Amino acid sequence: AKAATEATNNYAIWVDDGEVRFDGAAVFNEGSADVDFRIESNANTHMFFVDAGNNRIGINTDSPADATIQINAGGSGTNSAQNALKLQATTTGTAADNFGVGILFSAENDHAGGAEQVYLARLEANFEDVTDGSEVGRFDFRTRNGDGDTNNKILVLHKSNLYPDNDNDMDLGKSDKRFDDVYATNGTIQTSD
Repeated sequence: AKAATEATNNYAIWVDDGEVRFDGAAVFNEGSADVDFRIESNANTHMFFVDAGNNRIGINTDSPADATIQINAGGSGTNSAQNALKLQATTTGTAADNFGVGILFSAENDHAGGAEQVYLARLEANFEDVTDGSEVGRFDFRTRNGDGDTNNKILVLHKSNLYPDNDNDMDLGKSDKRFDDVYATNGTIQTSD
């Protein structure tokens, strides 16, 4: 490709007022060389970093480790959580109850004779109530069950309550996977028929 000073020259790459612009696809490191790729921001030398030798991506770090992608949260706080990632759902309409955003987890399984991505679980942050000014959120945990249903919501974290999605269909612990100590303000177990 050639570099030109005017976009009208119809080149794939051109320089316009100090900016390099692309008019088409861009491929970096087609030859699979062990050469890192780095994008610098105004105050961070490794705002985006590809560690070619270790096949990892670092955001806000020059040494991603232990995972394919590592995101380091910025900030100077020492006594509160630092936001490293934001997921945001948008809509062209009006949000309603149960609208939100989620993370989907899957893994490859070849039991069908070929590579197959199987959805395993999903975490969701949803509206419980979208009333303007008094919105209420909740956290839903969903897992895949034996019949392939990936919409099996098992736990709901809502306000100060943690409860199953459906009444009377979940146990707490197993006969061979028991809890040790349970701490409560009283010893009353509420039951109903």
